[in-house]
Amino acid sequence: MNSPYYDLFDIFTYVLVAPTGYFFVYVYDRLRIKGYWIAVYIVIWSTFGTAFEWLSSYFKVFIYKGWKPTYSFTFYLFIQSLTLLFFKYVTFIHQNTPKNN
Repeated sequence: MNSPYYDLFDIFTYVLVAPTGYFFVYVYDRLRIKGYWIAVYIVIWSTFGTAFEWLSSYFKVFIYKGWKPTYSFTFYLFIQSLTLLFFKYVTFIHQNTPKNN
């Protein structure tokens, strides 16, 4: 990610990062997480994301200017909460939409 050309590790990073959001919502829906377990679930995924960023930063995959991977933890808490709220909203709308058969 430090040159204008793609290399193997760029592709690996894109392939690894892209499905993470899908699996975040999929596992949440599949396990039917409720109550305070939602907060635990979000903290676990935020920790995972922050650890991935720290590891990527350590191996110079990501090079930050003024940003530290530890700042990302708060960002992940916020964004993942919004993601689950949006998912619940879309699910609610889908379930309450009349079917045209």
